[in-house]
This record gives sequence, structure tokens and C-alpha cells, in this order.
Amino acid sequence: MPRRAALRFVISTFLLSSAWQPATAGIVDPLMWKNAQPFDGATQGPAFQTRLNSDILAERLRSRADLGGIEARATELLQLNPADGMARVLLAILRAVQSDVEAARALLEPDAVGDARLPEVELSIARALIAREEGTLERALMAARRAVALDGSHPYAHNVLATVVYRRDGPAAALTHMERAAELAPDGATYWANFGATLAEAGFLDRAQSALTRAVQINPVACDVLLGLGRLDMLRVQPADAAQSFSKCLAVQPDNADAARGLAVALIEARDFENARAVLDRYAGVIPDAAMLRVEAALRAGNADAAQAGILKMEEGTSRYLALGRLALMQSDAEAALSAFEKIAETPAGRLGAVAATLALGGDAPEGLVEEGAEQALFAAYGHLANGAPEQALAALNMASYAVPGFAIDGLSEADLATIAPETARAMAGPLFLRLSLTGGAAPQLRQIAEANPDDVLATFFAAEAAARVGAPSIDLLDSAARIAPHFVVVQVMRGNHFFAQREARGAFEAYGAAAKIRKDPDVLVRLGLLGETLGEDAAAEAAYRAFLTVQPDSYIALNQLAWFLAVRADDLSEAKELAQKALAFQPGNAAILDTLGWIALREGDVDLALKRLEAAATAADGGAPEIELNLVEALIVAGQMDRARAQLAPIVMRVKDTPLQQRADALTSRVTP
Repeated sequence: MPRRAALRFVISTFLLSSAWQPATAGIVDPLMWKNAQPFDGATQGPAFQTRLNSDILAERLRSRADLGGIEARATELLQLNPADGMARVLLAILRAVQSDVEAARALLEPDAVGDARLPEVELSIARALIAREEGTLERALMAARRAVALDGSHPYAHNVLATVVYRRDGPAAALTHMERAAELAPDGATYWANFGATLAEAGFLDRAQSALTRAVQINPVACDVLLGLGRLDMLRVQPADAAQSFSKCLAVQPDNADAARGLAVALIEARDFENARAVLDRYAGVIPDAAMLRVEAALRAGNADAAQAGILKMEEGTSRYLALGRLALMQSDAEAALSAFEKIAETPAGRLGAVAATLALGGDAPEGLVEEGAEQALFAAYGHLANGAPEQALAALNMASYAVPGFAIDGLSEADLATIAPETARAMAGPLFLRLSLTGGAAPQLRQIAEANPDDVLATFFAAEAAARVGAPSIDLLDSAARIAPHFVVVQVMRGNHFFAQREARGAFEAYGAAAKIRKDPDVLVRLGLLGETLGEDAAAEAAYRAFLTVQPDSYIALNQLAWFLAVRADDLSEAKELAQKALAFQPGNAAILDTLGWIALREGDVDLALKRLEAAATAADGGAPEIELNLVEALIVAGQMDRARAQLAPIVMRVKDTPLQQRADALTSRVTP
């Protein structure tokens, strides 16, 4: 399993340094009480009226995690009736959520409470929140557990317990209670948002997407929900989508600091530096580290002047010295970089920056560096190359897998490294650190080195990868690397990816084919099979799918892909059915597998079973796979159900217009036209 690329992780996630915490403040409803049905004050006494209102507030807290009406209403209720214990405790909960612990405690002091009777569950919740904000997590845990013990069906109690567990033990430990809160309050958007965000933190991104989608369905404009979606998109490396979610939150809550900062970070990650600067200017008053983010945007953009000006406004500390070191390397000043990095050498980023600067200045990499992580191993390898030791360099590179995305040494040999001159190895150190720290200037510096050393496959690969990352031309470098070392798998994969993105099927097919001869990578094999089908290279396509299944025999994707190919292209329905049924056992209800089984049934003449399978597939796809819907139309035609076929086909025709499916849709239209 590849080791995490620590420096890239540090540089990316320090932008997200405001650690996410599950939402506890709930959804602020701007219409709270404005449109509420009036109570019949003529038939109820003031105390009962007040009590009724506080109970409604408590129910909104319970069912929706909604604290929106408490600020104004609970205060008013207490003024009307100081003995309203529920209003008092709800206000204490709100103050604790707002981190105003002193005010929360004051509300619960015996002198303030007087003869009021405090509801036990809500009181335990308030005490848990107060202890949580004070950092006494064991006390908070005891109070939250008491709330759950008193009322195990209280969603907000489970939610608070989850937030305490999250702070003490991390997201995975909090999942059980987050999920329980969402189950108990199926219409509580905040609960689903918290559950989704916690799933994302724990690495369950698909389940997180489902939970957050549920939250959006309940309340599409709730900031808790939108912030969760934004963070999920950031974890999925989809910053443009994240920016949309953060922007929607700001449209509802213009002063939301998390959304403003999230938007700035997302735009920086998306390399939309102009809009990032505009956001930082507009929300400077609510983003506490706006100065640091301005410097980060300038560094990533390669704007040395703006970075220099911004660094002058930063406070002393790790972020400032890291920025200074990166700026110095951008300006090819290794001595200044070393001076900056040495001041933060106790941090992983500072230590690695010092190693890069030391190598550039003619020094050696420290002993044991290769054991510290993938990126450290990469610099250890260049340390060996700088000392003319390609054998040790190759061993170190083997530990550097995924130092940049996709990097691995498959197909690379000691002979490929023997041609790298020591001075070239040292020249690579600074630009490589720039690349790993996402700093601008890496791509042109690496290209310059590669062009000056046309037989250096590593320099050429890293130059191509850095260029591709920033959207600069890279295919010439990749072709050069493939000429130098055609057996270097990662180069062929990158070439295949380039041609695939450009819709150059033959080029992608040949590049992926060259890669597959050296390493059986599932993603490459799937694409190789699809391209083989497109180009009429059926033997190669089948071989690719079978190789995929050999590598991952329990993969429902591999099983279904081969099953579909055999059913459609090889006319082997028996093996196709066996594979598809096995796939369905691994992934029940999967639309693509049901589609395969439906098509096989249609080919076998079992029209009733075909319709059953294809209708289930279309339902599971939920409008996201028009090709499945066209298969269903085909089955309806065979079954003689022309009216249903026409009704099913009509909305599809417009959806597939000007797509590869239009020709088939037109052909089916002609078959159902009276």
C-alpha cells in the first residue's frame, strides 16, 4: 500500500487548518416564529403558554438540531417566566455551542435557577457541551452518556455524544452515534450533514456522499449541509465543486467564516488565483488567516513579488518560514532557502526543505531519510544519484511510490539511472521540492533541466508530470521519456491518459498496452479493454478484461465488464451469465449488473425475465444511465409493448441528442413509430 506523500498532504491540508468539528448549532431558520401558528392566549394562562413555547423549542432542537429560535425566544420566555427551566437550559445549550462557557454556566448556577425545575436530559446535554468547550472531555463524555442513558431516542443527545467522542478519539469512533442521531431524526438535515462529514473524515467517501445528499434533499440551503458537501468535494480533490457549495452557503449567511475560508481555499486548490484573491479581499474581516492564504495563492501562482509582499505581513512562525523557503527556491536561492527551512527543521516540511536546499548546495542527504516517507525517499534517491550510486538510488525510489501521483518504478532499471549526472541530480532538488509543495515555478524549472539532459528519464518524467498538473503542454516530454525508457510503466500510463483525454483512441490503446505488458494495473486494463472494443481489437479487449479479473477476482466491476463483453461481442452467453450472477452476488442491486443480466436474458429469449431485470436496472440507475433505458426500450419492443416503448423512449431522445447514443435512439424511434 503506498505511503502518504506527507509534504503534499501538509501543504494542502494546512490550508484546511481550521479543524472541522461536527455542527452543533443546527440550522438557523430565518423564518423562525414569524410564520408560526399563533397560540390561543385567551384560553391559556401565561405560565402554561410560555411552557408550551419552550417545549416547541426543545422539540425543534431534538428533531432538527435547530437552535435558531433560542437566542431571541428563550430569552423572552425567561423574562416572562424565570421558572421556565426548559427555556433556561436551552439558552445554556446555545451559549455553550457559541463557546460562551461563562454565560452558559451562569444560567445554570443555583442562584439563577431558583425554584425552576430543569429537564434532566437537556441539562445533561448542556453540561456535556460546557465541559467539551472547556476541554475536559472525560466530564463531557460522562454527561453526554448520561443524556443518552436518560433518553436513548434523543437525536441531539447522540449528536452531542458523537462530537465529544470525535474530539477525544477521532471520526471513526464517532460514527456510531452520528449514524444513530440521523436514524432517530430522519428529517434532521444537520444530523445527516454531521454523519456525512464524519464519514468523509473517516475515509468513507461514497457513504458520505449519500448522507450529505440526504441532507441536501431535506434542506438545500442549510450552511451545515453545504459546508459538509464542500469538505467532501475537497477530500475528493474536486475543488471547483467545493467552491460552489461554499458560495451557496455564503449566499445564505454572508458572514459565515468557515464558508468564506472554504471558498478561498477551494479556489486556491483549483488554481483560480484571481478569484481566490477577490474572495480574500472581500472576506478579509471574517477569515482570520487571510494574510497567509494570500501568500499561499501567490506562491502557487508563481508570483514572487506578491508572495514577498505578503510574507512581510505574516506573523513569525512555521508558516512564514515555510513560505520564505519556498519563495527562495522559486528564485533559485538555495542558501536563503536553507536559512529559512533550518528555522523550522523540527517540522516535516522544514526538514525536507532543508534536505532539498542542502543537496542543491552540494551537501548530502541524511542517513535514514528513506525510512521517513515517500517524499523523503525521493530525496534520498537523489542524494544517492548525486553521489553516483544508481543501485542505492533505485532501492530508494522503490520506497518513493506516489511521492507524486502515480509515480512507481515498475520497468525502471539501474541502467536507466546510471546516465544521470551528479550535478543534474543536485539541480533537481530545488524544483522537486517546489513541485511537492505545490509551489509555482516547478514546471518550467524541471522542463529546463529535462531539455538540457535528454537522456535523463527521471527528469523528463517529473517535468512532464509537473507540466500536466498545471495544464501546461506535456506530451512532448512524455514521448521523450517513452523514447528513453519505453518500459517505464508510469510514463506509458501518463501517455495513455493524455491520449484518452484527447479522444485519440489508437494512441491511448498502444500506450496502455505497453504499460500492461509490464504491470497489470486494473484501471489501465479496463481502459485497454474499452479501447479495444472501440477499435475492433476484440482479442486484446477480452485479454485485458480477463487480466483484470485475474488481478481482482472478486471485483464486481471486472466480472460484469467481462460478462458484458462476452454477451455482446463474443456471443458466449453461458459464461457471461455465470460471471454476471457472481458479480450481482458481490453487489446486489447494481444497475450495470442488472442491465447485463437483462440483456443476456433478452438474448436467450426470456423476455419476461429481461423486462424484470432491465426495469430494475433503470430504476437503480435513476436516470443516470440512458443506455440502460435504451436497452429496456429494446426489450419492450421485443415483448410487443409498443405503447410503453414509445413512452419510455420519448424523454430519452432529447437527453441523448448529439451524443454517441443518438444513433441508437433514432433507430429505436423508427421501430416504434406507427
